[in-house]
Amino acid sequence: MKLIDADALIKDINSRMFTSDVATTLAVGMATAWLENAPTVEAKSQWIPVEKKLPNDNEKVIAMGSGGGIYIAIYNHPDWWGEWYKINDRHHYCDPVAWCPLPEPHEEERGE
Repeated sequence: MKLIDADALIKDINSRMFTSDVATTLAVGMATAWLENAPTVEAKSQWIPVEKKLPNDNEKVIAMGSGGGIYIAIYNHPDWWGEWYKINDRHHYCDPVAWCPLPEPHEEERGE
């Protein structure tokens, strides 16, 4: 699926309309009306505030710090006290405000 900015597309189409051909004008009008009435998709954030939900124990996630920094982290809760760690050359304690799951790994297409 490809998401588009329908408002920008309609504006672009209308700015390029320099024809007196009735059929073209009608086709552009119909396309514009279709775009204006097409279903919309709202992009939803995948960020999960840590106050609402925590990841599974030892799950690697993408984390966001209070200053907006993004890093890979792991949440470890061996008992009742959970701790977050940045994953880089060493594990450093961190305190993120939100997290989201890592995307699925890339798989190269194999030729047949």
